[in-house]
Amino acid sequence: MRVFQITSQFREQLGCNRFTLVHSKMPRRRSNLSRRARAAERKQRLLANQIEKERASANERRRQRMAQMRAE
Repeated sequence: MRVFQITSQFREQLGCNRFTLVHSKMPRRRSNLSRRARAAERKQRLLANQIEKERASANERRRQRMAQMRAE
């Protein structure tokens, strides 16, 4: 494995230090838990950003769908 000397000028251009360069190459650990957590956060953001009409419309569609499922 070769180790390269990184000049301070190059580090300044990148906006990081030598340790950041080494650690930025390592892949992030992933798990199913984090994927589910991200999905839940995305859903919460979506609901929080809906306007009143959109929320009422979605609630009505959900209510009708549930009523249809119960009728079957």
